[in-house]
Amino acid sequence: MKGSTVHLMTEVQGDKNICANFLIIGAQKSATTSIQSILSNHPQVFMPARKELHYFDKDYNFVAAAQSYEQYNKHFDLATTEIAIGEATPSYLYWNTAAQRIAAYNPRIKLVVSLRDPIARAYSHWNMQRHRGNEKLGFDEAIELEKSRLESVDLTVRDRQKFSYIDRGRYATQLERFLDHFPKQQIFVRTAEYFSSNSERYFRELSEFLGVSSVNLNTDIVLNQNSYDTEISRTSYNRIWTELQDERSKLVKLFGLDLSEWSDKAS
Repeated sequence: MKGSTVHLMTEVQGDKNICANFLIIGAQKSATTSIQSILSNHPQVFMPARKELHYFDKDYNFVAAAQSYEQYNKHFDLATTEIAIGEATPSYLYWNTAAQRIAAYNPRIKLVVSLRDPIARAYSHWNMQRHRGNEKLGFDEAIELEKSRLESVDLTVRDRQKFSYIDRGRYATQLERFLDHFPKQQIFVRTAEYFSSNSERYFRELSEFLGVSSVNLNTDIVLNQNSYDTEISRTSYNRIWTELQDERSKLVKLFGLDLSEWSDKAS
């Protein structure tokens, strides 16, 4: 029944206050900013003005023997009568320990996942790191050296994530971690391409999943779209397409996704 989602004054692990009952967990560079911006305009949805709270992917938040969520839940203090209360941190999907931490916080929480063509996602990720000054290698070299970079003892866990261009595209593996802790019906998975080409239908489906009314939302908001001065080389395209072949097959089996827009341009 719509409106049945647990929300206000929910007691989670001893903290009796408002807590999140949904999260947008990923993937990075997969339209999550646009989805969050549109969804936050729904009258029955509360999301903090700040995107990416990065609570469940910060190890220092989980060092205490008795876990308290008081500081995290303060982000939702302004919620009043909203049904769906949540936030968007797209790195949760990739962070190894996030699934179990989120399950400990609220085992009934609903999870929203947007997945972009992993080749386009990887290239967008590399361009972001290059723009931020974190990446000195060209895309072809960065892809070729990714495995050795991620295994390097000289990099921190956080630094390795900066260069995880292909690895973040292992969506099935990441979702399997969440399926170890949550039933499939608590996870809403669509492609970013589906969101872009069917935005009104996407939000009808998402509203039903979150237990809120289906209302007309301004779906013309498109954020963080960038054009690039170079294109992906055929070599890198082929490398990523081949390396993630098993991941695509598992993803279809797990969630029945239509990945036709992730067309095979490899040759």
